[in-house]
Amino acid sequence: MPRAPLLRSARQSRGAPPGRWGVMEWPLRGDGSVIRCEVQLRWADVDELGHVNNVAYAAYFEDAHHRLLNARADAVGEHPWAVRRQEISYLSPLMFGTGSTVATRAWLDATQGEPVVLAELFEDAPGEQRVLARSRVVLGPSPGQGRGRAPALDPNLVERAHHSAAAVRFADLSPQGVVADTAVFEYLQEARIALMAQMDLEPTSTVVAHKDVDFHRPDLAQSVALDVWSWVSRIGNRSMTIDSVVAHGDTAFARGSSTLVFFDARTQRSVTPSPTVTQALRSRQL
Repeated sequence: MPRAPLLRSARQSRGAPPGRWGVMEWPLRGDGSVIRCEVQLRWADVDELGHVNNVAYAAYFEDAHHRLLNARADAVGEHPWAVRRQEISYLSPLMFGTGSTVATRAWLDATQGEPVVLAELFEDAPGEQRVLARSRVVLGPSPGQGRGRAPALDPNLVERAHHSAAAVRFADLSPQGVVADTAVFEYLQEARIALMAQMDLEPTSTVVAHKDVDFHRPDLAQSVALDVWSWVSRIGNRSMTIDSVVAHGDTAFARGSSTLVFFDARTQRSVTPSPTVTQALRSRQL
């Protein structure tokens, strides 16, 4: 798997400006109250390459966000908050069973007018501390606390985008009985892999560099049928972006964007996709 310099280069080609939190080192801004939580890795977190799956990263960050908000009720208030948007940059792979301590640290970004939680996932290896991923979460009122209406599903997507179904499991629900944020990341991952399979692309031929997810309506309960519409939104020299919309009926529930880098497992380097792959991507580009 590629290391941080490769993935930073991929994000810069994506158009991220120098100094943005997802590209350069970011300072511990805020009031100094950083919450640190150790992470216990599970075998179920691992993908077919032996690396911790990118959805598991989202689960680690979700735990960190909840612990921070519980500890900092003085700063954000005690009324319920919901995640409106989450951005995750994947900087370095995490292997299972290395024996190193893995942990998250999270803090409030005091430079923003609305509640924003910043977090890092890192590994304490002998003699060094390696940052594996960074997350930025924008909070807003929870369902029923003033959130606006969810946007309608674009009919053009129904006609032209790749479709996959997502069944909500009981395990996907939060303690409040609504679909958890991490479950949405999983729906998006399943849809992305299904689209890549339809284009005859191997999932192991790419690595995820960055994800953005906007949550429009996180108050769906169990026993609802969700549709996920996916398409290729950008084709770069060595990377691509796949966008997806999770919908319930004609209402958009969430929207995600995943930037992936084409990768050669043998050389451990990014590569330029073949003309055949590029043609397949263009067939699904909207």
